[in-house]
Amino acid sequence: MTTPAPRAIIWDWNGTLLDDVDLCVASLATAMTEHGLEPLDREAYRARFGWPIRDFYSSVGFVTDEAFTAGANHYLEFFWAGVAAVPLQPHAREVLQEVAGLGLRQVLISATRQDQLSRQLAQHDLGGHFEAMLGVMEALDPNKEHVVTRWLSRTELAPGEVVMVGDTNHDEEIAARLGTAFVRFVHGAQAPTPGTDSPLLGDLRDLVPLLRDRLHQA
Repeated sequence: MTTPAPRAIIWDWNGTLLDDVDLCVASLATAMTEHGLEPLDREAYRARFGWPIRDFYSSVGFVTDEAFTAGANHYLEFFWAGVAAVPLQPHAREVLQEVAGLGLRQVLISATRQDQLSRQLAQHDLGGHFEAMLGVMEALDPNKEHVVTRWLSRTELAPGEVVMVGDTNHDEEIAARLGTAFVRFVHGAQAPTPGTDSPLLGDLRDLVPLLRDRLHQA
């Protein structure tokens, strides 16, 4: 059976378009040090990171509910103090422009709260690239799957006409459950699992020829 031509791209924000991994590592290190835990370096962070976020925090030492809440709030305080200085991933802006030139709709999702996401996008002047910019309601219990599901339900798109681009196993799992295609950016928050069947992007620019191929094959 022919694979449907892509009509829309769902972009993840943190770690995929926004190059915030180092800030995430530093934010968690600050929280861990504050609570007497040995901080993770970048490699260990990317190897251990995962969803649900509550489970990730538990795996690095924030075991109780009280410790999780305190640690996550320390993380967020440090993160939000530094995020304005965080750049986009290399070539992110030009890739967004090229994808638009292919005639594809673009949507942004994030585990960031909606009001904070809007402020971040304004800092980078990216809002014009997306028909929707979708954040979560609760910072300590983010659910991107609900965000994507609600958006899809309001469109005429079939899941097979959508390509999701993300940087975590959780993003890939969302795509699999919803039936969308998935492309993995390898330099984000979580190191790719060996043996994944999803296409891997070491450079965001590699997405454009991949999409062109899918458009021509459909």
